[in-house]
Amino acid sequence: TAVQEDCSLTADDVPMSPGGGFASKFQLVAAKAMKALKKGHAFRLTGHFAGYTKMEYCQKSLGKETFEKKGSYACFFQPETNCPEGASRGDTGSDSSREARTRFQSLSKVEEGQLYQAIEAYLFRMNDQTIASVREREKKVGFPEEQKRPLVAVHARRGDKVVDSYNRYYTTREYAQAVFTWASKADECQQQQQQQQQQQQQQQQQQNKQQQPLHVQVYVASDSALVLGELTTLLGNVRAGRCRFQVIGNKNSVTQTVMDGHQFDRPNEYQGMAGKVERLKADEAREATIDILFDIYMISR
Repeated sequence: TAVQEDCSLTADDVPMSPGGGFASKFQLVAAKAMKALKKGHAFRLTGHFAGYTKMEYCQKSLGKETFEKKGSYACFFQPETNCPEGASRGDTGSDSSREARTRFQSLSKVEEGQLYQAIEAYLFRMNDQTIASVREREKKVGFPEEQKRPLVAVHARRGDKVVDSYNRYYTTREYAQAVFTWASKADECQQQQQQQQQQQQQQQQQQNKQQQPLHVQVYVASDSALVLGELTTLLGNVRAGRCRFQVIGNKNSVTQTVMDGHQFDRPNEYQGMAGKVERLKADEAREATIDILFDIYMISR
């Protein structure tokens, strides 16, 4: 933050890659931003995350001039810097950022990894409008405002990845088994069972005492609406230790509607969401981007 807010420091332009999916674009931007920081420079984002931000909604939200000259990153996120355009910049910078700049130029491999993660977190600071949309999604999927239950997130990629030779296809049953395996070992699910076994050794009459169940929420992030129903069926009546499962997630979202209609036998249909989002209507394009941002947010929880 100290480097980014040093408006007297040289700032390298970091273009947002037009190709690939949203997550891959984000990773590439973070890598380029880290390269600038290691040089002792700040960075400015330019361009668009393809159809995910290059849309009518973002142009209206940011203003045509900003949209065309600077780009559309701030459409969904807090600006990467608050420095005004045309600020007098140089390599010297100010004292406020000197310590950070010096450290960035002599990092160990472990520290480089930590810096990369910090940059991703910094760039993923959602703006007020995006946060409001996320809160709406939380209510829609049944995620409580004050989460006190354990949360498991499952990312089940379908769509174009079904026929991608670089990615193995995992069945919904395999995802369900992974959740069950975690729960069967997790302290949250086994703690009371262990306590009860100790009590049984001390007091034989409590050996059949009913355990109070702990409900674990399983959030499904998927580009197919089918996975939510399949996981609900597979985990709905299952118990691991004292844990029972409540499966939640988006159902029939814009992304799911688009990808569940994928036709792999047609060459022009062989593309992921990155290729399809550019062809969506304005409102649908924004909803598709929020779909992805919400999934990333929930997985990060």
